[in-house]
Amino acid sequence: MKKSILVLMTAIFAVATLQADAADKPPFKFSIEGMVLNRSNPGGNEIVTHESTGAELFNTDEFQYGWEFNLRAAFQVDITENATVEAVYFGLGEWSDDAALSSSSYDLSVLLDGANSGPSNAFDDANAFGMETESELYSIELNYLHTVHPSVRLLAGLRLVSINERASLTAQDTDLPSKANYNVETENMLAGGQIGVVVDHDLGHDIFIRGGAKLAGFWAHRQQDTYSQEDNYVIFRDEKSEDDGFAWLFEGEVLLGFRVTRHINVYGGYRVIYVSDVASATDHFVTPVEPTSGAASLELSDILYHGPTLGAEVTF
Repeated sequence: MKKSILVLMTAIFAVATLQADAADKPPFKFSIEGMVLNRSNPGGNEIVTHESTGAELFNTDEFQYGWEFNLRAAFQVDITENATVEAVYFGLGEWSDDAALSSSSYDLSVLLDGANSGPSNAFDDANAFGMETESELYSIELNYLHTVHPSVRLLAGLRLVSINERASLTAQDTDLPSKANYNVETENMLAGGQIGVVVDHDLGHDIFIRGGAKLAGFWAHRQQDTYSQEDNYVIFRDEKSEDDGFAWLFEGEVLLGFRVTRHINVYGGYRVIYVSDVASATDHFVTPVEPTSGAASLELSDILYHGPTLGAEVTF
């Protein structure tokens, strides 16, 4: 298998080099981008209230994921004058947020289904709560681009996307001390194909503008695991659920670039990524089942990522 891959890569390299010699065009391009992306905030679920008045004290829509640095790297090989193969990696960012609540009296109540049915009502007896959430996004692409006009390339390819999240709540009786944890983890693995278009326009004086759009359709495997434990040994909730279905992704970019030399370009712009029908951890803080081992319902939502990008590309 490894030998076959090596032979294939050698053949592609040789064809690309011959084509480049014929067209006097560098056959390889490597680009790297640093992006600062904002992840849309989670939907709202009321989590902690004042036990006596019922007033809301914390809702999951108060989590603010904010902006995180991500890296995008791409490698292109021109296999003919009008045909290019591209591999793309995207990821490294981890969005997170946390919150804490405390009270001098024991008047905080958690609204997680089943949490108050623990062996000693651990959540209702607590006078301090801590909450946190994390979210990760990774993507790998293998694309074929075909030049249909000096400024227009059409794209078709394969794409794999992974979105993993975690949300947790810790309740503590600071006098005993006694502690209970409520944790939710979700995993989304999306695999499918995509189509797109890339448009480059020369503005003169070594300045260019580039726009791109991709639309991907996925077969998605989604799962969630809800786990609750008191004082590190009494487990009173352990639920898992999963399903398979369709999801889609849209990605768009607008870039303004400058040709530093014949082989080096720098550019900056804005990128948007929208992913549909994924399982988010904070959506599963509330589930319509009793606190027994078994399957829980799976809630699906959409996620938007957007932000500025700055990069450079080298041809050789």
